[in-house]
Amino acid sequence: MDKRTKKLILISLAVLVAVAVFFEVFVMHHRVRGWGQTSVFDFVTIGYCTLRGGQMVTAGCGIAGCLGRCVLPYPDGGHPCTGPGQCRGHCIVDLPNMPLPFPGADLEKTSLKGCAQVQNGEISCPGVKLPGSCEKAPAANCEFRWELNGGTLKPISVDCAM
Repeated sequence: MDKRTKKLILISLAVLVAVAVFFEVFVMHHRVRGWGQTSVFDFVTIGYCTLRGGQMVTAGCGIAGCLGRCVLPYPDGGHPCTGPGQCRGHCIVDLPNMPLPFPGADLEKTSLKGCAQVQNGEISCPGVKLPGSCEKAPAANCEFRWELNGGTLKPISVDCAM
């Protein structure tokens, strides 16, 4: 083989590899396959997410498999807060035994003694000191949280993508 043929073969292989990498990284990089079906490019995506301090979470599943996304932490995550506007994300209350926002829930058996449900699933806690902190990262798929706004708790959730 002469030099020109070798050079042409090397260029062709480089273009083929570049197209495969482009397809995997920019088209398939959100696909999270089952164990044993993960491609090397999924490991690159997960590694890149981890290097940036993020975490891969499932964004939804369908006929073609599950899709993932990288959730990066907020810089002010964990700092104390009392309401919206003080955090990059939400100001949340995370106490043990927190209720789900169902009408008629017995709040006396939860961490919210002295509080009462008002409208739209919100809970009013006048005179009750609630520990708020800035959420550490955006909510993941199917995740539920209570947002603090002074003495009122508002339910926030991310719908389950299926």
